[in-house]
Order: sequence, then C-alpha cells, then structure tokens
Amino acid sequence: MVDPLTALGAASSIVQFVDFSSKIISSCYSTYKSISGASEEHVHLETVTTRLRDFSGRLQAYQDAGYYARQDPQEVAELRQMAGMCYQTADDLVKVLEDLKVTKTGPLRTWDAVRQAIRSARKQHAIENADDKLQKIQNQLGLQLMQVIR
Repeated sequence: MVDPLTALGAASSIVQFVDFSSKIISSCYSTYKSISGASEEHVHLETVTTRLRDFSGRLQAYQDAGYYARQDPQEVAELRQMAGMCYQTADDLVKVLEDLKVTKTGPLRTWDAVRQAIRSARKQHAIENADDKLQKIQNQLGLQLMQVIR
C-alpha cells in the first residue's frame, strides 16, 4: 500500500510532466508549421521589439543631428541614456528570438522544431524578464521624451 502523500506527490509529478510535454509539443507544432519559423507569440514580440529598437535608435540619431539643441542639455542627456538602454535591451531580446527560429528545411525541420521548442521553453523566463524590463524602459522613455518636448 502506498502512503497517500507519496501517491499525491507522484500524481503531481505526472501532471507536471504531461503539462510540460503538451506545451513543448504545441510549441513544436506551431513553429514547424510557421512560415517564419517562430511561434505567433514570438513573431509578435519580435515585431514590437524591433520597432521599439528602431525608434530608440532614431531618438539617439536625432540628438546627434542637433534636433534637441534648444532643449535642456540635462534632459536631453537623460533621454539619450534611456534611448540607449532601450535600444540595447530590445536588441538583446530580438537576438534571442531570432536564435529560437526554426531554420532547417525538409526532414531536418522536424528535429529543428523540437530542438527550438525545448530551447524556447528553457529561455521563456529570460524572454519574459527582458520583455518586462523593456516595458519599464519604454514607459520611462515616454516620460523622458514628454519632458524634453514640453
């Protein structure tokens, strides 16, 4: 006879394994079928992050071109610093997302999709952290930009 707590622990482990396996299979299938080689979630996140990265790069270029010459130098310097942080964080996130794309074709595409689904699951926490950090930077960048253009 099995102790009830041991049985509950074993059942919990089985449920976790089944849940994890179903997420991997679902991710594998969606990346395998995707034309871009990435899940819809990753495609959307990459698109938004790329646009934010490009915008923050343009903000830095505008300062280099002297667009903010009549503004407070301290505020402009803070804006440039925030835009640089935004650019770097966004660029790092885009590189991670691009690295998780399925690139193989033919029969190797299946194994590449499985490999990338597992890698994606392992990096999910880092992706979420980078996305949260980027959202905070984006909010601060918006406030800083409003301060400069007021």
